[in-house]
Amino acid sequence: MEYEILFSESVMTANTDGFSRWLRGRIGVDILLGLASIPFTMVLTSHPSSLEMSPVLVAGFVSGLYYETQSRSVGRAGFRTGVVGSLPVFWTSVNFVASEISASLDIQGFAVVVGALWVVFVMAINGFGAALCAIVGGWVSRTVTESAERDD
Repeated sequence: MEYEILFSESVMTANTDGFSRWLRGRIGVDILLGLASIPFTMVLTSHPSSLEMSPVLVAGFVSGLYYETQSRSVGRAGFRTGVVGSLPVFWTSVNFVASEISASLDIQGFAVVVGALWVVFVMAINGFGAALCAIVGGWVSRTVTESAERDD
């Protein structure tokens, strides 16, 4: 009986460790920072037509701070943070398309196309903005590290 409990606990630990390793390989800190910025974006947004995207830019800056110490591409990490953090833009697009639900089919089709293009445009703009913030964050990290090394 005791052997069965120990065996099942070790299997669960092995499965959990394997999952966490797999998850770390797939989802980086940049993606997690982008996801973490979404609730702040939603709280700061007063109306669906005007999303407050400053939490995404802050997440991009933090991504740059982190990835500069990891010797990885800071700009790419910031871009990924920005794209993931821009997911609430779907809310504005759905709101726009839903407002045209009583229109004719050709207007509805146009609304869907415009909504999809808007999502891609805003995600790209936020991705580049977060990449710039990440580059600044990487520069800050590098400057602080070099300053601390000189003081030692």
